[in-house]
Amino acid sequence: MEELRKFYNNFQIESFRKNEVIFIEGIEPSCAYAVKSGVVRLHTDTENNEERINSFAAQDELIPISWLFDKTPMTLFCYTAHTDCQLFKIQKDVFRSIIVNNSELTSILLEHVVNDYVIKSLQIRALEQPRVFTKLLLTLDSLSLRYGNKILSDMVRINIPLTQRDLAALTGASRETVATELSKLKKDDIITCRRKLYTVNVVKLRKLIEYEGSPSVTIQP
Repeated sequence: MEELRKFYNNFQIESFRKNEVIFIEGIEPSCAYAVKSGVVRLHTDTENNEERINSFAAQDELIPISWLFDKTPMTLFCYTAHTDCQLFKIQKDVFRSIIVNNSELTSILLEHVVNDYVIKSLQIRALEQPRVFTKLLLTLDSLSLRYGNKILSDMVRINIPLTQRDLAALTGASRETVATELSKLKKDDIITCRRKLYTVNVVKLRKLIEYEGSPSVTIQP
């Protein structure tokens, strides 16, 4: 990780305020960014102007990664500052020329991409569930795995501020339904929330996921 941050430090820093648009969907970017601090929200907008959150990008993550690696000519999502952000502005040709000749850096980036793939696969599994309660359990689990910081042996704090509306946008449910399901988890001491940061008892959460009929997942550090 230190090698990756040394690489990013070669680039100019740009700041974005919370809810400021970084990229809109379907445009060809002039540059990419790596997250120095803060969180970026990846989302699409429905015909009713409601957000459907795809995922987040936090420290050290690249956006839009599909364009940066020439897999798509345009952005696939809207990219919005979920919190105040500082981003490294990265020119594609410079980025590509450096990683081609740096195997250590390439290996680190590959690990990032694989982790992101695993988490997105878990998010898809969550959306496939017929019950909102199960969707929410699996969504909290995937967020804990990707963005969680262990504070006790069985407790993880998700380092992304999340409102009930955000969780609704992640699960495709209504805010009212998500609020009802969250209250059940709070009552059972599976989650607590302070200042929009959720702390999750992952042991209890994963037992409940298995009870609901879905296998729990672990990711190697």
